[in-house]
Amino acid sequence: DHRDLHSFPTRRSSDLLDGASQAVKTMVEDSSQAGCPQNSNMTVVQWQSQLAQNTDQVVAQSGKLVREVESAPPDNMDAALLCATARQLAMNTGQMLAAAHSTAGAMGGDDHLLATARSVADAVAKLLAAADDVQNSPHDQDKRRALHAAMKQIEDNRAALLAAARGYSTTKPDQELLLAAAKIGRASCRERV
Repeated sequence: DHRDLHSFPTRRSSDLLDGASQAVKTMVEDSSQAGCPQNSNMTVVQWQSQLAQNTDQVVAQSGKLVREVESAPPDNMDAALLCATARQLAMNTGQMLAAAHSTAGAMGGDDHLLATARSVADAVAKLLAAADDVQNSPHDQDKRRALHAAMKQIEDNRAALLAAARGYSTTKPDQELLLAAAKIGRASCRERV
């Protein structure tokens, strides 16, 4: 019995979105067991810059995925487009985690920086899972709210990660202050646009 795989796009794309989410979760688990490389031909400042660039790519790709989910007609989502964006987001997240390991190594082994990078990656995994949920239940507003909550978590954790990459050890009150500053910055940017 020959079946055309293109006749099952929703299930197949759902599997791919779920696969991207699982890949990011595996990266997070692997990163928690990997040590920090101590030798590198790049300086601490160069690694910090690379980590900032990779983190910005994760945030940008995450935003792209949310926009694609939100702009798609609920009963006709472009599965191929969503899957391509999810794959790119998973790859960007892996690059961010690798840069975080190298930055932490260049800084003498900063566990706080690595934990913060894993928080960003965990939020990406939640975003991918939420995108999969929205694709499977496009009319469910709770699933759409979960998608936006995961995006907000990525944006908020970005601020903490970039502070950690610059050597600022943040306590819980410091993190709350950074998150409040990020929220004000986002609101200000939205007002200007």
